Amino acid sequence: MAKSKPTDTEQSSPTWVQWIKNIAIGKEDSPEKGALANIDLMDVEPTSTAILLGNNNEARSRQQIYAKYQQMMNNSFISAGLRLHVTAALGGHESKGEVLFIECSTEASKDPKKKAIVDEINNDLRDLLNKNIVSLVFNGIGWGDSYARIYSEEKQGVVDLICDEMVLPPLVQPFEQGSRTVGYVVGTATNSSGIKLSTTQMVRVKMPRTVYTPQARVMQKAFKTVMLEDDVNQLPYLPSLVGGSFLDGGVEEAYDNLMMALAGMVGQRIQDGLDEALLTLNMSDMSLEQQKATMTNIGTMLTNSAQQAAQAIKQGRPLLGKLRHLIPIWSEKQLVQVQEGTGSKRSGTISIEDVLFHAKQLSGAIGIDLAMLGFADLLAGGLGEGGFFRVSAQVAERSRMIRTAATQTVNDIIDIHLYKKSGLAFSAKDRPWVINYYSTISALEKERQDTKLAAMNTGGLLIQSLAQLKDLGLGKDVTQHLLSTQMLLDENSAKLVADGLDKAKVTDNQGGENGGF
Repeated sequence: MAKSKPTDTEQSSPTWVQWIKNIAIGKEDSPEKGALANIDLMDVEPTSTAILLGNNNEARSRQQIYAKYQQMMNNSFISAGLRLHVTAALGGHESKGEVLFIECSTEASKDPKKKAIVDEINNDLRDLLNKNIVSLVFNGIGWGDSYARIYSEEKQGVVDLICDEMVLPPLVQPFEQGSRTVGYVVGTATNSSGIKLSTTQMVRVKMPRTVYTPQARVMQKAFKTVMLEDDVNQLPYLPSLVGGSFLDGGVEEAYDNLMMALAGMVGQRIQDGLDEALLTLNMSDMSLEQQKATMTNIGTMLTNSAQQAAQAIKQGRPLLGKLRHLIPIWSEKQLVQVQEGTGSKRSGTISIEDVLFHAKQLSGAIGIDLAMLGFADLLAGGLGEGGFFRVSAQVAERSRMIRTAATQTVNDIIDIHLYKKSGLAFSAKDRPWVINYYSTISALEKERQDTKLAAMNTGGLLIQSLAQLKDLGLGKDVTQHLLSTQMLLDENSAKLVADGLDKAKVTDNQGGENGGF
């Protein structure tokens, strides 16, 4: 049957399918092309890439940013907080110490061949991955990226991973095409410009970029970025910027404030520990030689006392003996007079409220309760020891971010292993394995269990209410009204349940009548 000629209305109003085709082939009459043609750039508010250099925060080089991160990670508060995030996200088996498990997916479990592949992956990589995953994740949340050098052999797959000081993030510069990592340049002692490694020689844990970090390299990337290019394969290879670290987003400011507060408190205590006094000598009737000898003797006497006290502190022993010094005088006059010095004249104790405030600000920025960072006396009331760790929303959300990045990296390692060993390759949606974590102690698991329990309790109460509604024998319309307005079910669910109750009542009535015969 011949196709009828389209009407004028159909010709003037093409379908969305035709619009999409027009966009694909670049026709000028597509709606998007027409919309772009009608945009007047004179009506646009000023836009500039200068914002990328930071308004309040000065743009820094890659090495400057990483140097600051390294200094912060050496701090006891931040180091403990990051380790707690790793523990919360990965968990760990009590006896075996394993943190991740490679399991067969539901669909692949029905296929013996795919199940055998997953068993082979577990046999080859499980121990190797569990040995390195903690270091990979800790470096990832601290630096924003972490890397592992992969050593693989044909017909054997991945045989070893290196995740140590030689692949620290400051030494590795990843290159990206769009958002896809395509290669790495690694700094070595033998080559000042670095060496190139492919994506089969190194893997990357890339944390989600949630807060932008001002950096100088961003303008060079902006000049080379081709925003008008629609084909991702035609995009240039550009160096990846620093980002994704848990130390972004105000943590630096909180850390600097805490360090200044601590320095001030320690400095005050040191100043209070100085016992200073001014000694005056009456040398009116002395000759010049006598004055020099007296000053020398008094100075030697005070120096010896200070040395003995310092030696006792150094050796860790008490200074039990008494120090006695002889000063000859004539005519019963006062030779040495002690006057008040310029030392500390503090009358009250030193307050640590400002230190605690900045410590709380820092712990809030990294997402860990201050009680978990060494301040056990500040445990949250009612939660018990470690209670905040199990119910914290911040811990749960960051655990989800960590797991997402770690799972992607583990999948990349498995893909390389299968390709090198047997030439197999699976797409992301067809992988016969899934990565699971042993984390019953984490806040994420606690949140999941609480949500599941609340849903079960709500369902149980709903079933009890439905049984009571059934006994009341109300009409279907009344039951639907109560379900939608009082129990807050949506209209479709309320109608479905009301119909079910009505049918159940009819069935019960018929059963009662039949039973009476």
